[in-house]
Amino acid sequence: MKLYISTPINARSEATFQEKYETARKRVEEIKEQLPSIYQECYDIVSSFDLNPLGTYTEAEAMGRCIQAVMESDAILLDDGWVTSQGCCLEFRTAEIYNKIIYSTSPNNPINPMNPILPDGFHNKSYV
Repeated sequence: MKLYISTPINARSEATFQEKYETARKRVEEIKEQLPSIYQECYDIVSSFDLNPLGTYTEAEAMGRCIQAVMESDAILLDDGWVTSQGCCLEFRTAEIYNKIIYSTSPNNPINPMNPILPDGFHNKSYV
């Protein structure tokens, strides 16, 4: 099973694309580290940074690869701020259309690894 992590890149506040890209990449690494072991054991975890590790694809090329990854995944995790990101919204709509399991993080509730079923901070079918 695959879990796709969706986090904003271009919608971030950093000044340059490279700064946005690095901040988003670090955020995805934080999420991966904080996911409870049951998720790490059940899912192969993928994000746009696995698909475009150098950040060299055009936005259209990168989004095409991301949409394909969402379609090939079983679930998607939408990170904080996803509703302000056109790319994350596309990934969400793809997941919704293809009936994927949809999780989101809560901005005021850090990932809680204590609950192996559905941790606090993750909300199934919660979109905002």
